[in-house]
Amino acid sequence: MALSETTCQQLALSNDDQQAVRLAVEEACVNVVNHGYKGRAPGLLSLEFRLPDAHTLQALIGDQAVPFFPDEAPTPDLLADVDDRPVGGLGWMLIRQMMPPVDYISDAQGNTLVLQRSLQQPVVAS
Repeated sequence: MALSETTCQQLALSNDDQQAVRLAVEEACVNVVNHGYKGRAPGLLSLEFRLPDAHTLQALIGDQAVPFFPDEAPTPDLLADVDDRPVGGLGWMLIRQMMPPVDYISDAQGNTLVLQRSLQQPVVAS
């Protein structure tokens, strides 16, 4: 995700914030491609970053894939034996931990996932 990495570096985010943003955004985008567009023609995938204030970074991921409602994603059982757990499911847990709150909008124009990160250090305007 070159855009995520470039944005994080330009904003001079802390290493922890950079890693969280890049991982969460990459996981969400991969989910759209692998699951949202599965069995369909490839479609749009947009990524926009916003700074609503100096302490908050938002990542807006847009698509026109099959709607997916993050609140309905099952929480993985981390106490179960690895061999007994289904493959997958950890991505949404990580996204929720790294960039809460998660907001999702689906309408006739498509889907928008809004991830938000409370930054360790405020972004200084240049």
